[in-house]
Amino acid sequence: MKKYILLLITILLLHIHKSQAQYVTIPDTNFVTWLNANGYASCMNGNMIDTTCGAVVNATSVDCNGAGTPKIMDLTGIQFFDNLQDLDCSEYYQALPPNLPNALIN
Repeated sequence: MKKYILLLITILLLHIHKSQAQYVTIPDTNFVTWLNANGYASCMNGNMIDTTCGAVVNATSVDCNGAGTPKIMDLTGIQFFDNLQDLDCSEYYQALPPNLPNALIN
């Protein structure tokens, strides 16, 4: 009986944890591609990013510059990188997103 109760509690806790995910749509397919290729694939579900994912929440630096990187036109979603201090996408990005993370220094 105790095993069944523990199993039930475990399932409920996993469900609660999973239900706390907050997904937002990343409209720029090049930014989605970059996120998937640069350590955020586990936070992605198609073109949506889980804003509660540890990799997103704990990121302090994002560098979208690099040879062969397609031009990113829309950084929507970057505002959810709460601890982001350094953002460098200048080589491939044309305009600032409407909201930037509060911790951003560069």
